[in-house]
Amino acid sequence: VSCPVVRGGVAAFPRLTGMADTTPLCVELADDRGVLVVPGSCFGHPDRIRVGFGGPTDELTAGLAELASAAHARMDGASDRPGRAIHVTRNG
Repeated sequence: VSCPVVRGGVAAFPRLTGMADTTPLCVELADDRGVLVVPGSCFGHPDRIRVGFGGPTDELTAGLAELASAAHARMDGASDRPGRAIHVTRNG
């Protein structure tokens, strides 16, 4: 995952390295895990997702854990190459 530090606003736009189109992941997250993120294809960047973080911290933490789990599972299934891990950390 590659994401610049968000300096204002309530959304991030990370790139999911190694995932050419995030739409299937976003559909899975919504349908199977109750997590809503916007596919980057809506903004002309299919390898990214829009993540809002204006809600309660516990909901954000749970949603990011689901995102990491789903993305990791998709990437593990797509390739055996190393370096395919997603790590979600919380600062402060």
